[in-house]
Amino acid sequence: MDEAKLRQATANAELAEIELAERRALVVPIDHVAKQVARLLANVRARMLAIPTKAAPIAHVAKSAEEIRATIEEQVRDALSELVAAEAMGVSGGE
Repeated sequence: MDEAKLRQATANAELAEIELAERRALVVPIDHVAKQVARLLANVRARMLAIPTKAAPIAHVAKSAEEIRATIEEQVRDALSELVAAEAMGVSGGE
């Protein structure tokens, strides 16, 4: 019986710690994080898929392979900047 009481007390203490962490905003529900990460990745995917459309006209009139490379690099960096911004905000995806 004492072992059962100890397990119950331990469980209650752990629940209290979790509730305190939630109130202090030290933890968030997994589904909330998963939704934000999914939204972030969808945005980055869309921006990456748009690179050919954005870069093609610029690359078409480029005078050298270096200009083409610079154009593509700029577009890739721009698309990935959303990840950097999300990291700076605590990987929140903007919310």
